[in-house]
Amino acid sequence: KAIIKKLLLNALAITGGIIGVGFASGKEVLSFFVKSGYIGLVFCLLAGCLFTVFSYMILTLEARENHTSDKICLNKKRNLTPNSVKFVVKNSENSKIYFLDKIFNVVLFVCQLAICSAMFAGISSLLGEVGILGFLNLCAKVAVLFISFLYLRWFGSVFSINTLLSFLLLVLLIVVMLFNLKFVGGTSFTPDAVTFMSFVMPVLYVGMNMLTVYPLIAELAKGIKSKRQKFGLSFAIGLFLTLSLCLVGLSILLFGGDMLGSDMVMLNIAFRGSNFLGSVYYIVLMLGILTTLLSTCYGASNLIRARVGQSLSIFVCLCLAFVLSFVGFSSIIEYLYPFLGFVCMLFLIFKLCCCGKVAKSLQNIKRKMRAI
Repeated sequence: KAIIKKLLLNALAITGGIIGVGFASGKEVLSFFVKSGYIGLVFCLLAGCLFTVFSYMILTLEARENHTSDKICLNKKRNLTPNSVKFVVKNSENSKIYFLDKIFNVVLFVCQLAICSAMFAGISSLLGEVGILGFLNLCAKVAVLFISFLYLRWFGSVFSINTLLSFLLLVLLIVVMLFNLKFVGGTSFTPDAVTFMSFVMPVLYVGMNMLTVYPLIAELAKGIKSKRQKFGLSFAIGLFLTLSLCLVGLSILLFGGDMLGSDMVMLNIAFRGSNFLGSVYYIVLMLGILTTLLSTCYGASNLIRARVGQSLSIFVCLCLAFVLSFVGFSSIIEYLYPFLGFVCMLFLIFKLCCCGKVAKSLQNIKRKMRAI
């Protein structure tokens, strides 16, 4: 029972690392899954299966590398969710892995910076929903920037917050659906035609998010000691994400037909259920923004910290994400996210396949050396 509980909490933590304002607002789910109507729920199931498969592959690869000469070096001074991985190479035989991980760090930096910028853009949209616009909106974003800087500089621990966030969101999504059942049929959802991209977009979504949480899964791999535990954790991750995607997607399809132009579809649906429910959902959205912003900025800053120092690296990443956020919340999700998902998916597949073969060949060499 203790192992099952631990696996479920770890799966919720991974889910919380993926859930941000784009997911919880419904904008990501609308753009990547349900534009084509109810068939989008099948795409949600497909994405959940892919999350399970890739999680298992990453756990297997990292568990194998933990028993080779490669070591994952994380910042031990802080208890933040690890968002960057740097492999220390101790011999020339691992040069392929070393070169691949240098590219991995670049892709990871861009990915996390883009998601961090979406969180800043989400702050603008979320504040705009309650009438905070213009100069006050900008001041609020600047305040979040400096609060995030101080938190990352002096404090720690977002892992438990991610777990709490994903659990709260799952419960809240069910409650929102129940409160809105009386509005079924009151709005019409006009789906787009099913095209080739309708099948591609869920795959891109998985690629982008798996690369984002790759370091966290790599850290969890250290405590996984059996194939059963690997499968259990992977299955739980896929299950929680499938459930979350389907709940958001179904809510949009049933109740959000007249709100598709909004950046915060799910927030508007929650407020239509009741003002109290909308207020609670607003708080959960803001919590999702802050946890994802902190996690992704910390991961991005880790990759340049050795060159410019801790404080400057955090500040630079926050400022870059802040500037990029002026592209707009919808534009980042609809255009930057799919492009990023394409790059991430290609690289993720290449890394898993290449590193798996290299690690296996290294193990074969060691066996031969021992036999000699």
